[in-house]
Amino acid sequence: MLRKASLQATRWSTAGYLVDLAIGALPLPFSAMLDTGSDLVWTQFFSQPTPVYDPSDYSYGDTTYTKGALRTESFTFTFGASDPVAVTGITFGCSTVNKVGAENSPSFCNSAGILGMARGPVSLVSQLGEERFSYCFASDDTTTPLLFGSSASPSPQAASTPFVNTPSPLYYLSLQGISVGATL
Repeated sequence: MLRKASLQATRWSTAGYLVDLAIGALPLPFSAMLDTGSDLVWTQFFSQPTPVYDPSDYSYGDTTYTKGALRTESFTFTFGASDPVAVTGITFGCSTVNKVGAENSPSFCNSAGILGMARGPVSLVSQLGEERFSYCFASDDTTTPLLFGSSASPSPQAASTPFVNTPSPLYYLSLQGISVGATL
C-alpha cells in the first residue's frame, strides 16, 4: 500500500522515535512512539493537554498496560512534501486507561500512543501488507525516514543481519559474540 514510501520519525531524547499520523475521515493528528516490540497501534481515546504523559507518573516498562477497545478507521500518512495518503481499514486500540511504567522513569514525551511495528497480524507493517521497513538510529535529536516496502531495501554497500525465524511476533538476531576493543 505504501510502496516506495517513507514517514518521518523524529528522535526524542533517549526515549525513542515519534511518528506523526492522523486518524479518521476528517484526520485528527497524533504522535505515536515507534515500537518494534509491540504489534498493536494504539492511541488514547480522551483529550489531554501536552505533555500527553506526565513524566513523573509514566514510563515504558514491564508494568505498562492500556485498556480500551479495538476499532477500525482510516489512517492518513504524510510523506514529507508529498500529498497525504489515506489507508482505510486499519485496526487500532482506543485506549481509555493507560498505565505506563513506574514513577520517576523516562516519559513517553508528547506521544499519544504506540506505533506497533512487530511481526504480529495487527502491527502497522502487517496491516499495510508490507514485508519490510527500515529506519536509521540517529545519534542526535533529528528526523530520520521510516521506509516501507521496496524503499526499505538496503543499498549494496550496507551490511545486514537476517532475523532468526521464530513464531514470535518479536524480532530476534543470532548473537555470535560481543567484542570490546580487540577482545572478543
